[in-house]
Amino acid sequence: HYIGQKTFFYDRDRSGNDRLLSFQIWYPALKDSTEKNPFRTSEVIASASKFLGMPIFATSYFSAIESHSIPDVHAQTEQQFPVLIYNHGYGGFTQVYQTVFEDLVSHGYIVVSIGHENESALLIKDNGDVISNTPDNEFYAKRAPELTGSEIGRWQSVILFSDNTEENSEAYAEMLKITPLHNESTRLWESDTRAAILKLKEINDTNDTLKGIFDFNRMGIMGHSLGGATAGQMCSVNSPFKAGINLDGFQFGDLFQSRLEVPFMFVSSNRAEDRYLRAGTFMERAAEDCYQVALKGFSHDNFTDLKYIIEGDKNAMELQRALIKGFYDKYLKEKPIDLKDLENKYNQLKITFVKEEDS
Repeated sequence: HYIGQKTFFYDRDRSGNDRLLSFQIWYPALKDSTEKNPFRTSEVIASASKFLGMPIFATSYFSAIESHSIPDVHAQTEQQFPVLIYNHGYGGFTQVYQTVFEDLVSHGYIVVSIGHENESALLIKDNGDVISNTPDNEFYAKRAPELTGSEIGRWQSVILFSDNTEENSEAYAEMLKITPLHNESTRLWESDTRAAILKLKEINDTNDTLKGIFDFNRMGIMGHSLGGATAGQMCSVNSPFKAGINLDGFQFGDLFQSRLEVPFMFVSSNRAEDRYLRAGTFMERAAEDCYQVALKGFSHDNFTDLKYIIEGDKNAMELQRALIKGFYDKYLKEKPIDLKDLENKYNQLKITFVKEEDS
């Protein structure tokens, strides 16, 4: 499919949850065009570079890279498409995983990426203007101390190294006690996600470009880091989603007091020999199929475009595309796929699978 892209922005009076709401939609488009969006606009580059403390000369060329996304082109309307919601990592923004979004859309998905007031590096308005953020803002800065210090390091180390489910569960219980602000942020991002879904339903009913293309009976959710925790948060009781993925995120929020009610996949970086996020606590309690995936040689920022663009790790991006697409093809499009087969193609992959009946 050709790939269209539109941006939507709502102020606090119109968002539905008293917060600024910004999201971008990538969707199967009716026709191709020579007018493609740049990979990043100069405004986005300047804002993101400032937030990350990177010199702008190191990233300014991103505006010269052409994406595959066609701005505001009319969507294909002869069918409805499954909807994938994405939440970025803490301090990220809506375009950080665009290379994966575009691949998914080309294979018949709609991807909606959500920004978060105070905690995204920037928010993009529907006219292309950028609302810049800084890590020095009070809301953002007060969360940083929760992730430093020996106490949280002790419990996170257990989660990263121990295969004992009892130890994993104890470590999560203790970690969640000392990270109330990250738990609060997970709930705020859940609120933003629910607000975005309501707006998508309005768009599906009334927007001339996108009317009628959303299949809300086949929705999935995924996210990176805190966005991954948001995915887990939203795949428990009364979930609007049919499947979800946590990409390299400690599972903050309320899932520890509940259980996964839909098929789910925990994906973890595995840079060091045996260091990856153990998800045994959540897999053991899951009501549906659940996966633990460790990606050897991956670091936390492998789950963004930045790693791909700066280091040119094409194989890592191909692997992520295959893994994510395979999971949603299986659980949203009901294709007869065995994800374990990917281990034969990619030796970086290690997949542990718990079937529904084993939970």
